[in-house]
Amino acid sequence: MSGRHSERWNNCADSPPDVYSNDSQRFASLFRRVLSMCLDTSLSNVIRTHLLSFLICAFQSLDNGLLRKECAPLVSISIWQHLESDIARERRFEQNPQFRKAWRASTKRHAAADGELQAKLHFERAWLFSMITDFMSRLQERSGGKVFHSHYDSRLTSAQTMWSIVRGFWSFLQISKANCPHEDMSIP
Repeated sequence: MSGRHSERWNNCADSPPDVYSNDSQRFASLFRRVLSMCLDTSLSNVIRTHLLSFLICAFQSLDNGLLRKECAPLVSISIWQHLESDIARERRFEQNPQFRKAWRASTKRHAAADGELQAKLHFERAWLFSMITDFMSRLQERSGGKVFHSHYDSRLTSAQTMWSIVRGFWSFLQISKANCPHEDMSIP
């Protein structure tokens, strides 16, 4: 494992990617479970913060193929499904025509998938949107823990640095911000 990669997992005796390096299916299952648990609002903020910390480490370790394989679909162009409208998506395509081809491939893959794969693709499309929606509602309520919010901000900042796999991530966030009634939220 590279030095940069191991530094990110310094709180663990063995990093999850190392432990599961010979069993990618088990790691994919673990990763999917962590993603699902992040959406579980019945869990305490402390637990959700730890789960989010795990994901932050994962997104900061994209030099590891196992992690890249699990993280990339969560920030791919398929998340544009949750733009406010088809018209907004078309405007983005006019500004960035290269994204239209990737969008078409994504929608064809989703349409051609069987039930199980389609459910997985739907989850990947909706996960980030669900996390952002939850975060914004927590900001509105002002009852969520500040620690959770700071880790979430860190997660968004980490995503910003992944330009090679993030196709229009900030466009997605800008539209999410526009749909949020919380005026004080600033997204770069």
